[in-house]
Amino acid sequence: MLNLRSIAALSVITLSLTACGDGSDSSNLGVLQTSLISGTAATANGPITNAMNATVTLKDSSGPAKTASTTVDSQGHFAFTLDQVEGFATPWMIEVSYQIGGTTYYLHSAVTFADYANSNATVNVTPLTDVIVGNIVGNDPHSVFANGGFAAALTSTALTSGVQSLNTLLQPLFSGIGITSTNPDLLHQAFTVNHTGLDALLDAVHVNIDPLSKTEVITNALNGSSISGTLNAPPTTPLSTVGSASLSDQQSIASFLNSLTVVFADQPTSTSSSLLAFFDQSNFVQDGVSLSTYLQKTISNTQVTGGSLAFTDIVLASTPSFATLPTGASSPYNVSFTAIQNNKPTGRYSYIIYKTSAGTWRILGNQQKAKIDLKAFEGDNNNTLCSGLQLHITDNGAFKDSSNNPLSISYATVTGLGIDSNLLFFNNGSSTTLTLANGDVSSYAGTNTKPATNCYSNVYAMDDAHIGQINLSSLPANYTVTLYNVTGAQTTTLATYPVQLFAPPLTSTDLTTTIFPSALNVSPALPASAASGTPLTVSWTVPSANTTLITSNNLLPSTLCVSVSGTAGGGQSLTNIPLGQTQATITPPTTTSPNAGKITVSYIDSFFRNIWTSPASGF
Repeated sequence: MLNLRSIAALSVITLSLTACGDGSDSSNLGVLQTSLISGTAATANGPITNAMNATVTLKDSSGPAKTASTTVDSQGHFAFTLDQVEGFATPWMIEVSYQIGGTTYYLHSAVTFADYANSNATVNVTPLTDVIVGNIVGNDPHSVFANGGFAAALTSTALTSGVQSLNTLLQPLFSGIGITSTNPDLLHQAFTVNHTGLDALLDAVHVNIDPLSKTEVITNALNGSSISGTLNAPPTTPLSTVGSASLSDQQSIASFLNSLTVVFADQPTSTSSSLLAFFDQSNFVQDGVSLSTYLQKTISNTQVTGGSLAFTDIVLASTPSFATLPTGASSPYNVSFTAIQNNKPTGRYSYIIYKTSAGTWRILGNQQKAKIDLKAFEGDNNNTLCSGLQLHITDNGAFKDSSNNPLSISYATVTGLGIDSNLLFFNNGSSTTLTLANGDVSSYAGTNTKPATNCYSNVYAMDDAHIGQINLSSLPANYTVTLYNVTGAQTTTLATYPVQLFAPPLTSTDLTTTIFPSALNVSPALPASAASGTPLTVSWTVPSANTTLITSNNLLPSTLCVSVSGTAGGGQSLTNIPLGQTQATITPPTTTSPNAGKITVSYIDSFFRNIWTSPASGF
């Protein structure tokens, strides 16, 4: 309990402070004899601690704004003393910065003068409080915290309403995870990080805010169902609980996957018993490759075996219909997660995981016989901007006929929101990755099918009208990919796989040159470097108008690629460029072609949009 003056005296103080103002709850807290304000900072991964390089920053609503910072303990607890906040004008925003796998994340909360009057001295900072604040200010909370101007929006009435609105969306989950109240105070109710009560809610619900499109997605981590909307118009339909897994299974699988990252960090071989113990060694398939191939490729990635791998946002759903489970498998789930490597998220992936008769978990892989990767795409092609869907369908040779002879993927069709008719991808005869065709399935002509001539290869360019068909209240958007083999006059359906789009492409309003890396330079010039086989140094400038996005790790450097014509290799690339890096050295394949190629730098954002820039060829 805070050591406040009497309520009567407090009322007089409140009246005297607002009589000459605009009636808001902005006040100078120096008149209060309070001891501190405290709370708990936590996520689904547990408490936010000093081991995660956590910092708690409080910003007031005066101009220029005053700030104060503090630390957290091993349970995520933090506190501000009166000395730290004396003279600070309410309302305040609180921001917690912390790292997972080297990636910095931010969560937010808010404090009003009325919190003191109502003895609400506890203020939590969680993904749930973050989206409450985001809905009230109608914007990405980190941007608002950085830029200020939140005083008029963050009133005690607005915060109370925000808590109630979120409770309505989450209420179907409460009884299943042990929350007895129908309207818990997510902002002020004290809790312990022990996977029960309000902390269990953090395990069961994942919140993602897209700062580019100002959308939010709230996911039931126990069945994979989602609700979404914009920060200005948040979802209103409660989360579904149909088919929800047990919370204990979700927590157990999260611990299991975290243990896997520890084994990877010990730099095992692909045959290490400690590593193989996590996998179904007989039945594993991931994107059409075997366990041996998958592990060899995975351990060759020094970011994985170097200890920078982490799994976050772990969601359980029912296993897909195309998956075959081993005899005796129980509690099978399609487990999706975000993988973090080299200080930043690289993508959203999935494993089918089941429990053996001995009660241990095993990874079966995603059981897909081809690799399918769908992303929103934003391109700057020599100052010509384009936005759309980028789809890579890769044939890894896993399909067989009844005699165990290989069956290649001849073509694939894609259906979903924003697509006028079936998109056609075809095998061009020279690559295992299918090529986007300039027409639907009726235009298929084998390897002679005419390719699309969009802004980039395998990008389905979209205008605002088509992008608008991707309903922001139905994210992630679902698409269907069907794979076919053509042998003579016989067409065989090989498989049908679902794939999700986590964020829509950007409309023309948001698609500007400022989201792309710029000022690409190379030394020596690419033709000279390629002719002599000497290394070249590439430098670039981070996207100019997105300092806040870069800072909040919502826009992350991804790949540097040197494309070289006239060589068998085609090019060289560096992937997962460290955060903040704006220069790299790379050796291109040797060629004497006078038109050696081009250099590109791409970024990804927190919803895995591919943001790709291509300057003029050559240099």
